[in-house]
Amino acid sequence: YNGHAISVDTAVGKLMVKQNQVENITGAGFVVGPGGSVEYLSLENNQFTDIDGVLPGDLNQQAAIRLQASLRADITGNLLERVVRSPRPAASRIGIDVVSSAQVAVRDNRLVAVTAPNYTDLGAGIAVSSPVGGFVIAGNEVSRVPEYDAEEAKKTVDARWLPLLVRGGRPPAADLELMRRDTMQPEMSGGMGMLAHIVGESLKYSSSAPVFQVKDRAYALLATHIVDLGSLAATRNDVRADGNFLDAKSTNTTAVVAMATNHCGLSDNEVRSTNSGPLALVFAHHVGFNHNRLFANADELVLIPTQRYAVLGNMRTTGNIRVIHKDKLDVLPPPWDALNPVF
Repeated sequence: YNGHAISVDTAVGKLMVKQNQVENITGAGFVVGPGGSVEYLSLENNQFTDIDGVLPGDLNQQAAIRLQASLRADITGNLLERVVRSPRPAASRIGIDVVSSAQVAVRDNRLVAVTAPNYTDLGAGIAVSSPVGGFVIAGNEVSRVPEYDAEEAKKTVDARWLPLLVRGGRPPAADLELMRRDTMQPEMSGGMGMLAHIVGESLKYSSSAPVFQVKDRAYALLATHIVDLGSLAATRNDVRADGNFLDAKSTNTTAVVAMATNHCGLSDNEVRSTNSGPLALVFAHHVGFNHNRLFANADELVLIPTQRYAVLGNMRTTGNIRVIHKDKLDVLPPPWDALNPVF
């Protein structure tokens, strides 16, 4: 279907896709099309190599794996190598793209050479866009450059590319306003323009499956049918990212943006970037940011614009971790500052 290896364009119950080797195709390795939905998906131990990822419809997007309107999915143990590198124009290029779904786990995947070296528009290794549902991103390795190409790894481009981008529902308006106000201060001006652009693009990111809520249930609205995402999705919009290796050294942009309505928990990740601005923005009603290793040269390392947080045990090369303290996006106050050492 339109050059895809595996395509779903209707309502499907339980689907298992395992141990396939797919190479050199124009479309996606796996895609749920505009009229497709999956009740439960197991996408495991597949190898997708040289995948252009040109998607159907008018979305002007590319993705090697694209999932929409799924009640539950496990995307586990897949290899994505040299993907979404087509010369065709695209507004976004994403390795694993999850849209308008309820409960999704993306675990233990390896993504290398995601997008072409000269691509400078919005791109991501793993992206989640859903104002409902809970998401687990764990044990993944994500890089924009080929694994063994030392010369290409040294090239840094002005690209809006992130290893991890999660676009959930908007956190409280008061916290959003504080972030807007304080990031305009002179001491935080370095690299903030790029971050503001990424956040703006992520908030207006469109999909073919808009989500709405009726009473205590969430639904994805497709052109062909309505998908019941369940009651848990309506009350929960969380993201948990654990044990990932997120490499953004080849771009000078923020490496991680994680936004959700309720909770963001990031722990035991290794994040690398050459960005002069923030390495990460983590934004939710309450945030846990613990035991991560952070490699960057930025003065402003991590922004956590909430006053409901736990931040401890992070090892960092330099830079500030900022939270909302006394109605200001400020550096970590005691006792948290001493619990996040510079090495």
